[in-house]
Amino acid sequence: MLWSIVIPTHIFYLIVIYFWQKNFVFTAPFVLTYFLAIQIQCTIVLYLGFCGVMWAWKKKLNPDNSAIPFNSVMADFFGNFLMAGAFTFLNAIGDVNAIKDYGNTVVSNFTTTLNNTLTTNLNSTLATTLNNTFHN
Repeated sequence: MLWSIVIPTHIFYLIVIYFWQKNFVFTAPFVLTYFLAIQIQCTIVLYLGFCGVMWAWKKKLNPDNSAIPFNSVMADFFGNFLMAGAFTFLNAIGDVNAIKDYGNTVVSNFTTTLNNTLTTNLNSTLATTLNNTFHN
């Protein structure tokens, strides 16, 4: 049952993304690659969830404390891995939704922001520590 609701749910997500993003274009390669990736992810995660719950019951463990956290991590991992693979494929075939330079700009902006934030916080913390040290 869970496997059967994945496609309708993600159709809803794509519609929301379409109205939210100004430069999003539905292309056949994008939609097919996206749906293939989420079906693969769902299949893997459901199988791992089944195996994890059976293992937990066999070991007399509560699956809520052992299998579910593991399954959540695996869902994140496989989701990110498959989407990276999907966008790498889309970039290779020249799909408009996978612009190569866009990712570099985001990483560059993130790195610059992170460096500025760390430098500001480090300088502030260092100044406070030195001020407290020498005035006490």
